[in-house]
Amino acid sequence: MAYDAESRRDLRDLLTDRIDISDEIAVEFPLSLYARHQGNHAKEHLFFGKFCTPNRLMDITGGAVTGGNGTTEIALNDFVCIAPPEAGSNFERLGPPVYFVATPRSRTPVTTTFEVIMDSNQDISIRIFTWDPAGNPQGGVRVDWRCCVVSQDVIG
Repeated sequence: MAYDAESRRDLRDLLTDRIDISDEIAVEFPLSLYARHQGNHAKEHLFFGKFCTPNRLMDITGGAVTGGNGTTEIALNDFVCIAPPEAGSNFERLGPPVYFVATPRSRTPVTTTFEVIMDSNQDISIRIFTWDPAGNPQGGVRVDWRCCVVSQDVIG
């Protein structure tokens, strides 16, 4: 389940106001699994046909729940541990192409669709939509997802 930064801060504030955390208390839950691996990227050239290039890939899996309006948005950087860029240093950035699949966990029929959003900093977010059989937004649907992207080294 994805939580935005404000929700996490509110939860932390609530817990620290109510619980003595002078002793160590672990409050954690699974967020995602991810792996970096060497792979290949097959491309189609208009004139020369198919060609392949080696790429480092990142395969990321996680879960989310749609809100009352049948949507939720996940930012891939929230599900991986990548050091933030520093001036003068190389850094890692996730990039296209973006391959994504989402599967609803539901006993009733639900359709899942999505759209990929890249902001001006090239951060990748994915907006997930869930629909009932009549085509109306259906909220409160737990969704498992998997995404594969290119993991690029950027020279700082």
